[in-house]
Amino acid sequence: MIALFDLVREVLLAGAIHGVEHAFELFESS
Repeated sequence: MIALFDLVREVLLAGAIHGVEHAFELFESS
């Protein structure tokens, strides 16, 4: 159960980082 929680946390963290990077690229190109 703990391992599943860690997996979800890692996926959410990676998704958040990717979202921030994508938003930053859009901000720079505008």
